[in-house]
Amino acid sequence: MDMDRISRLLRGLRPLQEKVLRLYFGLGCERPHSAQEMAEEFGVSAQVIAGIIGGAQRRLKQEGLTASDLREAARHAIEATALRSLVEPSRCRPGPHSHHRSRAL
Repeated sequence: MDMDRISRLLRGLRPLQEKVLRLYFGLGCERPHSAQEMAEEFGVSAQVIAGIIGGAQRRLKQEGLTASDLREAARHAIEATALRSLVEPSRCRPGPHSHHRSRAL
């Protein structure tokens, strides 16, 4: 599935739906988050979060985007981030960049 299309469809959701789905599937963050984790963060019940997830998924399914597509997109995003960190390690951690170090080291 095309990542641009997925992003466009996610942006077409209500902001809370988009945020919850991105967290739930781990899109744009380090890992997927459980409904319970989000419930604690947002100060609502896990059932409320589950309802938001279900409603958003139903809406996306009408556009031909399934939970499997979102899981696959998240997997690709995590792999791409891991590969970037191997190629550009200075972008993944704070502190001085390696190319700024003195040659004497």
